[in-house]
Parts: sequence; C-alpha cells; structure tokens
Amino acid sequence: MIQQKSDKKLYPLSAFERLEALRTRNNSTWKQVADALDLSVAMLMMVKSGKRRLSGKALYRLVEVEQRAGIHAPEQTTMGELAMRPRTTPELQRHLQYLRRIYAEQKQSVANAQMHAREIKQWIAETERELARRAKKI
Repeated sequence: MIQQKSDKKLYPLSAFERLEALRTRNNSTWKQVADALDLSVAMLMMVKSGKRRLSGKALYRLVEVEQRAGIHAPEQTTMGELAMRPRTTPELQRHLQYLRRIYAEQKQSVANAQMHAREIKQWIAETERELARRAKKI
C-alpha cells in the first residue's frame, strides 16, 4: 500500500505565509510588500482570505523579492503555484517558455478586452446618435 504524503509536507508554505514571512523579515508594511510585488494591499488581503491567488507573474516576483531579502523560497508551494525554482539550463529554458506563454495569454486577453471596449464604445455612440435622430423626428 502506497502512503500519500500530507499536503503540508508537499506544500509547506502558502503564498500568504510566504508574504507574511517576507514582511516580518524586512520589518515592512503591507504597502511596502505590495509595492515590491507591483500589487495592491487589497489583493494581498484577498490572497490572505483565500478569495484570490497570486498569478504566476506575481509568484515569480515574490521569488525574486524573497531572494533579494535573503529568504530562500521553498522548492514547492501550494498547488497551482510555481512548483519549483528552475536550477539547470533546461529547467530555466522551460520556465522561460512557460513565462512567455503566460505573458502572451495575458497580453492577448488585454488586447481582446481593449477591442471589445472599442466595439462597445462604438455601439454606445451609434445608439446615442440614433436616439438623437429619433428625438429630432418627434
């Protein structure tokens, strides 16, 4: 019979526990931690409450900030987050591909949102013109 390890052993620290450790280690405020990660304090509090998770990009920045602070990020974090810091050249290359893919997806998502916003703005303008035209007829 194979015995499964507990999640706590596999994933010792949650993202918020890592944020708290960083804040404590540097005697920082939540605002300073948020600024270092290019996030809002509100986002950090949503991570704390479990309403939100850090994106891959934010987790990557967290690892960088932890390293600068002299904190060695755990090799594994919570499920769905970065599982391991790359160490070898092939791992770095795979990690870079992963980050580029996430970036491209986010960039495409933003481009789609901007395109939809422009279309909606056009529909609003057309609707306002039509309403004005109809008002003149009355």
